Parts: sequence; structure tokens; C-alpha cells
Amino acid sequence: MAIRELLEYCLETDDPEAWNEFVHRIEPTIAGVIFNTLRRFGQPQPDLVQDLVQQIHIKLFANERKVLRDFRWPHDDAIYGFMKVVARRMVIDYFRKTKPDVPLEEAVNTAVDSRFSEDLMQRPIQIVEIEQSLDAIESPSRDKDVFWFYFRYGYTAKAISELPAISLTEKKIENILARLIRQVKAHIKHKQGRSRSEGF
Repeated sequence: MAIRELLEYCLETDDPEAWNEFVHRIEPTIAGVIFNTLRRFGQPQPDLVQDLVQQIHIKLFANERKVLRDFRWPHDDAIYGFMKVVARRMVIDYFRKTKPDVPLEEAVNTAVDSRFSEDLMQRPIQIVEIEQSLDAIESPSRDKDVFWFYFRYGYTAKAISELPAISLTEKKIENILARLIRQVKAHIKHKQGRSRSEGF
């Protein structure tokens, strides 16, 4: 189910399992932007990231979920962009309360939240290629979340292991990353080889 359809279903039925799925889908985006933005001011603590994530959840679900009910969809995935804006704003509000002398707007607005870099890859790879390859791999959605937390949002394996939604040891996180790196590289290599053989 597309994220837009899922949210519409949640608002219509108030199904707890559907709401859990919705939160599961948007939380990596929220946590990733918060983590990456906080990192511009020092090494973020997982407890602080989770606290700010929970504050966003409270805002989203307040007043009978008015924020979500009033959301307008310029396109079907627009909710993710909206969550990025909300997450950045939460960090700004946090620093205004705790460090009022920090120049926030410029630093937060230039924070990178969608990069992908990995030395093992040895060359730049388009994000769409990686997304397509990861989607094609048979692996639990939790493992794919781990992959994006690490590569797209800059979490360390230790920081990922401390996230309540993950609940894995640091060693298991490292094993998941190593496996998915191998599988993504193999899938991309196979796809490129097939394209060349077909004359593309």
C-alpha cells in the first residue's frame, strides 16, 4: 500500500496495526534528518534523537491527529518531505531552548539528509540504482532500515543498535550491513552486465 493510501486508511479506520505500519515507514526519515542535523553541532546522542522523534510523534497525533488530517498532497510521497521539514524545525526549536546563541537557520537549512557515500563501493552510484537493488533483494524490512540509517543518514553501527525500533547488537548490525553491501553490489553488477548484453 502506498504511503498516501496507508495514511488515508489509518485516518478512516483508526486501525492500531495500520498506525504502527505508518510510524514504521516515516520514522527512519524523521530520525535520520534529526540525527544528521544535530551532527552539525556535535556528535548526536541516540537518547536525544529518540526524545525528539517522540516529540514529533506527539505533535502529529495531538488534537485527534489534526496535523495529519489537514495535510495536503502535492504528490503521493509528499509526506516524507513534510516530515523532513518538521524534523528540522524540531531541532531548531530544541537549540533555541538549550543554546540560544547558536546561529541555527543557516546551519540547519544546509544540513545534508540525502547523501550516500561508502568507501567500499569505490565509485559514485545513483541513489535510485541502490533503492531498486535493495527492493529486489529478499531481506527483512528492518534490515533495509538498518542499511539506510547507516548510509543515507550517517548513523554508526553502535548508534543503530541503540535505537529501540531496531533492538539488535552492534555485531549483528555490522553483519547485516556487510551482507546487504555484497548483495546490492552483486545486483547492480548483474543488472549492468545484462544491459550490456542486451545492447543498452
